Amino acid sequence: MSATIQLTRICYAIDMARSTQQPRLQRYADKFTAFLASPRCFYIVVIIFAVQALWFAVTARYPMAFDEDFHFGLIRLHAQQWLPFFTSQPPHAEQFGAVARDPSYLYHYLMSIPYRGIAAVTSNTAAQIIVLRFINIGLAVWSLFLSRKLLTRLGGGSALINSTMLLFVLIPIVPFLAAHINYDNLFILLTLGSILATFDWLDLVAQYKISGIRTALLLCMLLLTGLVKYAFLPIAAVLGAVMLWKLWCFRTQRTALVSSLATSITTAHGWQLIGVGVILLISVGLFTERYGVNTIRYHSPNPDCSQILSVQSCLHYGPWARDYQYALIKPADVEPNKISYAWEWMYGMWLRSFFAISDTYDTQPPLPVPSGTVIVIGAAGLVTFAYFARKLLKGNIYRQTVVLVLLLYIGALFVQTFQTYLKTNQPVAINGRYLLPFLPVIIMLVGLAYSRLWRHKPMVKVMAISVVLILFIQGGGVLTFILRSNDTWYWPNNTVVTINHTIRETLKPFIIGARL
Repeated sequence: MSATIQLTRICYAIDMARSTQQPRLQRYADKFTAFLASPRCFYIVVIIFAVQALWFAVTARYPMAFDEDFHFGLIRLHAQQWLPFFTSQPPHAEQFGAVARDPSYLYHYLMSIPYRGIAAVTSNTAAQIIVLRFINIGLAVWSLFLSRKLLTRLGGGSALINSTMLLFVLIPIVPFLAAHINYDNLFILLTLGSILATFDWLDLVAQYKISGIRTALLLCMLLLTGLVKYAFLPIAAVLGAVMLWKLWCFRTQRTALVSSLATSITTAHGWQLIGVGVILLISVGLFTERYGVNTIRYHSPNPDCSQILSVQSCLHYGPWARDYQYALIKPADVEPNKISYAWEWMYGMWLRSFFAISDTYDTQPPLPVPSGTVIVIGAAGLVTFAYFARKLLKGNIYRQTVVLVLLLYIGALFVQTFQTYLKTNQPVAINGRYLLPFLPVIIMLVGLAYSRLWRHKPMVKVMAISVVLILFIQGGGVLTFILRSNDTWYWPNNTVVTINHTIRETLKPFIIGARL
């Protein structure tokens, strides 16, 4: 009897402890959620990102691995003239490929403008490189704000958006790319801007309105972004198709739409019409000069180097020479394995988002905790999203549009690299950085699926976010580079080397898998 009484008292004590702990845990959860939803949290994310990227910019040896010497060389080449493009192949420029017909040139031209000013102030190459890296970081920071705006338009809550952005900036490749002199930084910014501008245009049409100036500027953005990077063309195709589809859906309101368009033009100031007209004329002209002429003359919007220059000249162009040599040694009786390539492609995209790489292309494996966490939550999240996809996408034209863009863009990336694989029998040009424009969208869509799965369990959501963030602290972001690097990866500066060496040796005992 006494044992029964004692057990009853113990059970009562446990119940009392639970009842007192539950409100306390709920208060902590509420505070944590409120912090995640606050504007302050987002600005902390921006600061974390900027500090990481700046650390790369001032410590990592030039040229960083993602073609930094290629882009810096083209910037210097464009600085020799004021015309945006080259009318013929410049002398001694074979290392950059067929420059005169390369459609991805606008970044280099635009960056040549501040470079001229920097070069006028200092002839120190290291100083020029660091300043240009800072400009690219500025573009990347701007992209974070546009990403947040895009995620808001997609219906994400503030807490989910800020959590998404924090996970995004802790992916090692994200701050690493931002510190590069690389056209991807402008490409990401303009891609996000193009999608948001398209959404604004769709909103106007839904109100039976069309602005002539906004439509023209959106068209200019789509055309010019295609001249920053060739990979934008499938994105532009989807956005253009969605716009035409929207007009078709509102065809019964064409009188109101045409009237609105005419009114927007007649009520605009003359200087606005002239300015927009000039920008539109330049955009159409530049796009036609590159893509139109390429398609007519070479039957491809982005022709192969050997179609324009001699093979001997193209061999000076690294990517082309690599593929050419692989194609030469490819055994004639070997049929590339198409099934295994799909898995290799996915593995390569994951690996090159979490690995560390030096200026000499010395690659080191990802740290196990953050990279492994992504595999688990990503795989389960994609399954969960597929299950809830209909409910998440139904009636939401923004989500539908961005998913269509994402699918076609990834499909185009896969097809392009697969074609190279068929020719060379080697999995080349597979890089996780190509997904960065849409990675926050992917993370948030997965987060929305998890939220629907746990919609009646708010404590589970809070705990899941907390655990994932803690796991990413185990070597995410710049820490992967610092922990996997050695002293030869940095600028030849004693202070820089000493600081990185000290941080690396201090953190290694606390990071799982840091010691190879």
